[in-house]
Amino acid sequence: MSDTIPCFISVAECLCHRAHRAPVPVPLRSPRPGAPCRCVHRAPVPRAVELTAPRYPCRCVHRAPVPVPPEKGAVKVDESEMAELMDVEAFRGRLDAVLDRLRDGFIKQFSVRTSIGSIETLSVPFEGDHYPLNELAQVARKSATLIVINSSAFPQAVGDIVHALQSAGMGLNPQQEGTTVYVQIPKVTKEHRESLVKGAKMACNTAKDKLKEVQNNQLRALKKVDHVSEDLVHSVQNQVTAMAHQYMADADAMLKTKTAELLGEK
Repeated sequence: MSDTIPCFISVAECLCHRAHRAPVPVPLRSPRPGAPCRCVHRAPVPRAVELTAPRYPCRCVHRAPVPVPPEKGAVKVDESEMAELMDVEAFRGRLDAVLDRLRDGFIKQFSVRTSIGSIETLSVPFEGDHYPLNELAQVARKSATLIVINSSAFPQAVGDIVHALQSAGMGLNPQQEGTTVYVQIPKVTKEHRESLVKGAKMACNTAKDKLKEVQNNQLRALKKVDHVSEDLVHSVQNQVTAMAHQYMADADAMLKTKTAELLGEK
């Protein structure tokens, strides 16, 4: 086996020739200031490196991040071309809103130790709309392990509150007595952690479904555009799909990080 492996370094400023003193026979490429660049010379690196996966580009000794290379045939997004047929910023804003809600939910709802804040801000469907739980009921912590919810102000909402707590993916088992709901704070056990992971996966899948919906709505709108070439419409449709899929990949990455956190993995 060879003592060297190919170098595919990506850092803000390429330092590989400093790390292993390899010659740089050609200029380095960087698409824009501060963006990661890729060494074009693919110089050998000593075997003492950290591999991310078998036969995958290595991390050099200075531990520069290595982005996943684009898949063969990946669509390149040209926002100037997209802007000819659609409002790119509005489309991105709708995608961002979905990820922001997922990120907010991961922070507030899926924590190993359930807080009163995560219950107060829980979204409750009621009479055709959604409300934070604390707008429909009073939430109070009675002890370290018990939260009491008083929905006497909106007694007709108590059933919706109980259902929202049960389906929140937080491992809660609410008990209703009239217009009062009692919520025992779960102990931090392996089962509780796994229940939270399951809830986080459900939230991620819901977010990805919403991203798909945003994508499909935009694709339908593009089909109605006329007085332009079919090739342009097709190209922009592909780019819309590529953008949405990138956001879905971001959602998966968020879930992976959250899962490791909930399971106590490093």
